[in-house]
Amino acid sequence: MKSMGLSLKKLISIKITALALTLAMVLSMPVTALADQITVGKSNTSLTDELVEGPTVMKDSDSPTGYTVRFVYKNETATSVTFVGDMQLRNWADPADTKVYTPFEYKPGLMRGGGAYEVAMEKRDGGYWVTEVPLAAGANQYWFYVDGNRNYWVPDPANSPKFAPDGLTGNARRAFNAVYVPYDPDKQDEIMGAREIENPRTDGKTGTWNYVEIPTQIGGKTRYLGVYLPYGYDKNRVEPYKTIYMQHGGGQDASDWMNIGSVPNIMDNLLADGLTEPAIVVTTDSTYLGSAQTGYPNLFEIILPFIEDSYNASKKADDRSFAGLSMGAGITANIINYDASKFGYYGVWSGGVGVRTDAKNLGVPYILFAGGRYDFGLPNPTQIAALDVTDAKYKNLVVAGGHDFNTWCQLFTMYARDYLWKPHAFVAEELVEGPTVRKDPESPTGYSARFVYKNETATSVTFAGDMMMRNWVDPTDTKVYSPFEYKHGLMRGGGAYEVAMVKREGGYWVTDVPLTTGATQYWFYVDGNRNHWVTDPANSPRYAPDGLTGTTRRAFNAVYAPHDPEKQDEFMKAREVENPRTDGKAGTWSYVAIPTQIGDKTRYVGVYLPLGYDENRAQPYKTIYMQHGSGQDASDWMNIGSVPNIMDNLLAEGLTEPAIVVTTDSTYLGSAQAGYPNLFNIVLPFIEDSYNVSKKAEDRSFAGLSMGGGMTANIINADASRFGYYGVWSLGVGVRTDAKNLGVPHILFGGGRYDFGLPNPTQLAALDATDAKYRNLVVSGGHDFNTWNQLFAIYAKDYLWKPDAFVNALTVNKPETNAALTAGQVGAAYEHALELAATGGTKPYTWSVTGLPEGLSFDSATMKISGTPAEGTDASSPYTVTITATDTAGRTASVTNTLAISPTSPPVGVSATLSGTANVNPGAAFSLTYALTGVTDAVYAQDVQFQYDPALFEFTGADSLIEGISIVGSKSETPGIVRILLASEGAEHAMTTGGDVLRLNWKAKPLTETRSGNFKIVSAMLSDGASEGLALPAAPISVQITYTIPTVPGDVNGDGRVSLNDLALISAGYGTANTKLDVTGDGVVDIQDLVFIARLILGD
Repeated sequence: MKSMGLSLKKLISIKITALALTLAMVLSMPVTALADQITVGKSNTSLTDELVEGPTVMKDSDSPTGYTVRFVYKNETATSVTFVGDMQLRNWADPADTKVYTPFEYKPGLMRGGGAYEVAMEKRDGGYWVTEVPLAAGANQYWFYVDGNRNYWVPDPANSPKFAPDGLTGNARRAFNAVYVPYDPDKQDEIMGAREIENPRTDGKTGTWNYVEIPTQIGGKTRYLGVYLPYGYDKNRVEPYKTIYMQHGGGQDASDWMNIGSVPNIMDNLLADGLTEPAIVVTTDSTYLGSAQTGYPNLFEIILPFIEDSYNASKKADDRSFAGLSMGAGITANIINYDASKFGYYGVWSGGVGVRTDAKNLGVPYILFAGGRYDFGLPNPTQIAALDVTDAKYKNLVVAGGHDFNTWCQLFTMYARDYLWKPHAFVAEELVEGPTVRKDPESPTGYSARFVYKNETATSVTFAGDMMMRNWVDPTDTKVYSPFEYKHGLMRGGGAYEVAMVKREGGYWVTDVPLTTGATQYWFYVDGNRNHWVTDPANSPRYAPDGLTGTTRRAFNAVYAPHDPEKQDEFMKAREVENPRTDGKAGTWSYVAIPTQIGDKTRYVGVYLPLGYDENRAQPYKTIYMQHGSGQDASDWMNIGSVPNIMDNLLAEGLTEPAIVVTTDSTYLGSAQAGYPNLFNIVLPFIEDSYNVSKKAEDRSFAGLSMGGGMTANIINADASRFGYYGVWSLGVGVRTDAKNLGVPHILFGGGRYDFGLPNPTQLAALDATDAKYRNLVVSGGHDFNTWNQLFAIYAKDYLWKPDAFVNALTVNKPETNAALTAGQVGAAYEHALELAATGGTKPYTWSVTGLPEGLSFDSATMKISGTPAEGTDASSPYTVTITATDTAGRTASVTNTLAISPTSPPVGVSATLSGTANVNPGAAFSLTYALTGVTDAVYAQDVQFQYDPALFEFTGADSLIEGISIVGSKSETPGIVRILLASEGAEHAMTTGGDVLRLNWKAKPLTETRSGNFKIVSAMLSDGASEGLALPAAPISVQITYTIPTVPGDVNGDGRVSLNDLALISAGYGTANTKLDVTGDGVVDIQDLVFIARLILGD
């Protein structure tokens, strides 16, 4: 693999479509001390505020860009005014999106270049016309139409440009008022933020510019040039300054580049950051340059001598540049065609190509062709390619924009920063056969690869690779994305990306593609033959000697890309494990001949030996047998499958055990009906006799993809005990419920989300009725090595040689945690039958109970707690009782319950009751009433304990219902128990008759199923000041929480809306098959359900 540090914008003759996205970022750069531009500091300023003529830029939290601009134009005689600006937006990030967006629809990925935005301005008192528009960073051009006259672009008198004295006037002078908007990094993306370079500086580090009279009259008139002198210009500097001549387009003059073109601002910012050389910029007017047929004599005989005599400017052609837009591009091309050696650098922008292949001295200068993606003057790649047969040194750029200054401001920035005075920027790179991966700041992934394939006889070559992407985090997004559209959340698995390669001199075929992390498979189709996947001869896989050949051998060239943490997400980072190590910590692999011929042929296995393999190690190595799919052989897993790289990386990080990996070929294993006899009679004995490997079945693994997954299933069905671990991937299920010894091994089913071989959950569920130990894994990918590489990495890291990984965690389901057991009383016989249930682990379970009060015990045979609470045990009430399940492997799981013990006291002939609602909704508040009946003597104090189910209800407080009787203490620290102390405020408030005493306030838990729970009075101790006695508690009352299926999609708690509570409920049920929480209906509560609810909450 080669490494190269050049970016896509350095390439010659690259396809425009390939450049479209990558060039968007060429403007990203730091710009310090830019003008704030915020003249009104209020957010969300309304039209009722004071009207200030001209544009007022306002920070605005409600604006999609973070800024809104108010435009105020005063014209007391106008009957209508239309505001117009080059502010419409196009989707630069997604070329397939053809919509033209208004400024109010800005979102990341959009850039100006969609044409003019128009709106009728609102007339206010005093002749003021007003409108407000959200605008993004950089220079925004605008003008007015008054009284419907669209032939006259009216300038803003309160923000007038500096017009050239000899420039256009009247209707011919199209206004170019500019308003400069800062960058809001929270709302605008970096691509738009790059245009902040067009804004004026406020730190004083600015050059100067003005219109300078040409002393020689031209055509009997005094004419002017726009002249910019850089900050710190020194007329006595030893080294003369270089000069940049800028030519306007049709309907413009020498004013445009200096105003809306933002040349002074761009130069100031580039110079302040050291990104260009100090230079003098001169803007010219096409009307005084002279005849094109005679090579613009006034330019060379009057203007250049005047500039070079009046300023400290170099007179060398190499130190001069001439660039123009639209019509100005035509003038630039004419100069090149007349004699290209007059300037060292040219810019031909938005005017097609125009340069002839027979231009005089064409090989001398450096030429930048360019235009906007939505620009009718965009140079034609075919016409540009004609220059490849000449010695022309050129580049071609495409930026976000139309035929407007949204394009031209960007082009001047790139020209001055990346190309001017830099000959190496125009020199073609050497073409190196094979893939060359390079760090690329313009790539959406941070890396790009150039693929160079040499075939001098081919008439066409198509590059193909498993590089298309799908949205892994948002299953509702069904779009298939190209590599140029990468964004966070996308993963490879969308099928093959194909593009016609560009033919270069010498029979080289070239294309450039952004790459994401890990191993990417690619191949070529030559001359339209799609039946033959052509191997890259400069990056050839290591094919098995007895493997497939010709058109049956589908190429699996692999290119490996690093991870860019700034541009790629953590999902993609996980695929770094597929990349080869460079620190020498790598095992070895090769094809090894099987000494016993099979079918009269010498056959081979691929064998990987881990780093440090020791043939004398006391503990034999485990073995992993990997089986290929249809149209593959023993080569695939070792090459594009990246098995050696994955094992090397996992071993270096201590994430798997050292093991030998063997790849086999389906054609020599023998008959499936006979149980693949050659595998067991020839291949396994050969490996186990030739290498230091274990002969125990539990130390062997067999896994396969697609057709190989079917072979794996066949082995399981014949006798599952032959291997300890199996991988059945991308073939569905295939394993029968009556397979011999099915409960012995550990099986990982797996596939890609977009994989036609993804195992069916319903078929897998049939195995739940058996003793099979299995897991099912879904990764991002299709029926390709994007899926299979991930599956092997996860298998080796998380499942191989780890029996516990296939056993569900032991969980106690009943009783529920924090439940309250039946209350007891000191000295009274007690019995409580526990309803016990657990899942996971390995059955059968044994049960134990700890934390019981003295006098009580648990009988595991009857599952009952019984006995008589001893004297004094009420003092420690309530008790926290731990109920534990233990499986046959010694795994344990526990829940805690509470047990209240009340003291022995004689009843006083009084009854205590609870009453209230019997039915509530999930999440609803409700109350119960505590009352006493049969009271005949004065009661001054009460100590009452209530028991409830904390899994279903939450205690929120209590209120006394009798005036003069107060709650003087309460305690609810123990789940399921509430204790409340009441006292009368004097003898006159003693309770002497029965009645309602307390209102107990509760809240139902936000359940997603209907449940009932009991409320019970554990004890009600009453006192008249002389003695204590227990009231007789009534029977418990039951309250049902009734769940109804939500009518709002995603409203799982039934409160009529989708909120964070719904997201929390689904999160709590993650991994279950709860149909009420499975809002996407795919049979499991997973990340798709969480993302679905999140999108509803966010309003996406």
